[in-house]
Amino acid sequence: MPAIKLFIIGCGDIAYGTHAPHLKALADAGDIQVIGCCDLIPERARAMAEIFDAPWCVDYHDMLEGCDAVWVCTEAYRRRPIIEAAAALGKHIFAEKPLALNLEDGRAMVEAARKAGVIYMTGYCLRFFPGFRQVRDVVASGVLGDIVHVTDIRIVDTDKTGVWYGQVELSGGTITDFGSHDIDFMRFLGGNFTQAYATKARVRDTVTIEEFSAATLKFASGASATFETSWCTPLSTTFVGVQGTRGNLVYDGKTIRYKLLDSGETVTYQKGEAIPGVPEDPAILHGETIQQHFVRCIKTGLKPLTDAGEAYETLKTIVAIRKSAAQGCAVAVEG
Repeated sequence: MPAIKLFIIGCGDIAYGTHAPHLKALADAGDIQVIGCCDLIPERARAMAEIFDAPWCVDYHDMLEGCDAVWVCTEAYRRRPIIEAAAALGKHIFAEKPLALNLEDGRAMVEAARKAGVIYMTGYCLRFFPGFRQVRDVVASGVLGDIVHVTDIRIVDTDKTGVWYGQVELSGGTITDFGSHDIDFMRFLGGNFTQAYATKARVRDTVTIEEFSAATLKFASGASATFETSWCTPLSTTFVGVQGTRGNLVYDGKTIRYKLLDSGETVTYQKGEAIPGVPEDPAILHGETIQQHFVRCIKTGLKPLTDAGEAYETLKTIVAIRKSAAQGCAVAVEG
């Protein structure tokens, strides 16, 4: 298959700092050809284009027709027209998370891609990250039995004063943006949620978003989960815990450990090690990056692990958590 002609739309920090090195490796390997880079800020578009020796523009319409696929890293509140335009032209789509800030926009974009028959993948990268992927693999192996409870805590300190992230109408706050990764990952472990009870807090008066949120969630299976996300916690922490019917697992960002109830055996894996006994899944390859996965899906027609339908289910939980935190009561996740 010839190189996939890729058009990068949105050349800010996530695109330039996170995705560009991986896309450059794919370009060097002949898997993709970046045919253009677009950003509303010319300097950003030019800097990204220089990496790939590609032209640049400030209006995505200028180059959209000439690509096979788009790589969209714009803010969520700007994204719907881009996705709908790309789908209408039959372009495959990768777009950053969250899917949207509301269910109406999310549904519209998912439906546009479905009608066009194009791949629409979202940037929920925890499903691909070593450590998090290994947690999922241990759970999928069945060694812990059925899930009883999941704990997910990722808390950092990043001041969003003076940037669009700090405006609730633009970013949705930490639940919608940063925390959506964790909501999606917990769904990867245990399936869809049916209920949320949440709290929120804002600690800086220079932003309008909630900077901290905690939630108790109920899986459709009957299992439960607890979740904390923060942009205002100086002592940053990553922790994932899974309680199963046969034992429990903990992940501290470096090491995965689980212990079984019957044997008392403790098993330890370093981040990146392969987990034995995991059922085969064509969507999951050990060590595959999210960028490589998108290319493989286009080449093979495989449904992405983080396709837009999955992101829409995650968005339903995000909306329920935000509603619960605002109302101070438990809220059902839309079915």
